[in-house]
Amino acid sequence: MKRASNQNRFALCLENAGYPASLERWKIYRFFEDADAATHGQVRVVDESGEDYLFPREYFAPIALRHSKEGYSVSVPDLPGCWSQGRTAREAVGNLQAAVREYVSVAKDLGRGPREC
Repeated sequence: MKRASNQNRFALCLENAGYPASLERWKIYRFFEDADAATHGQVRVVDESGEDYLFPREYFAPIALRHSKEGYSVSVPDLPGCWSQGRTAREAVGNLQAAVREYVSVAKDLGRGPREC
């Protein structure tokens, strides 16, 4: 399996303190590496309109996106066991968003934070 290209980089929003109108917790966002932003501990995140903004890197967990002959698999290494797949990268990430919602719901039902599962 090979790692997907930089244009297909995604991250899961873990925190939105100070940015409740701009970031939705547990939502998957597309992002780009930005060397200048990285020196300040930030990451460049793309919203639904296609605009990109800088946010604290620690607010996001990277998503592992892998391509194979069968399609794409995706996971959130910070949330053990949270993964999905799809024929296309877009489908796989959409399926992962649903898996994240279920993961967070189960964690709440167990009285734990999602990162404690």
